[in-house]
Amino acid sequence: MPRMARKDLITQYFHVMSQGINKEFIFETDQLKGKYKNLLRKYIRESDAKILAYCLMGNHVHILFQAVNPYDITRVMQMVNTNFARYYNYINGRVGIVFRNRYFTQPIMSREQLYNCLVYIHNNPVKARNSAKCKRL
Repeated sequence: MPRMARKDLITQYFHVMSQGINKEFIFETDQLKGKYKNLLRKYIRESDAKILAYCLMGNHVHILFQAVNPYDITRVMQMVNTNFARYYNYINGRVGIVFRNRYFTQPIMSREQLYNCLVYIHNNPVKARNSAKCKRL
């Protein structure tokens, strides 16, 4: 069954998750985490979307977006993930894909779901027993 097009969704909130291929740790160093966050900052400024919460883990990232036009999220994620993959491949002397599939998007359809998503994102490092910190961009 095909997925519903984002443009057809009646919501402004989206939970996005992007994971390294084969669940590899692609955010192992502060340098790599910093590069991803800098790209996120750059491309979010060029859109009308807002980031309400995010959590950058060793092998994946969670982002809670608010966007009137879902295309803004598509554009931000496309630019961030493509440019990060180029950088990652360059500094690691490798070629090929870095992220597993296309990023996952879950529309947030209620206030309760929005709060649950916020809690989930902020508790993700605790649950994973990871020392990653969720900070403001």
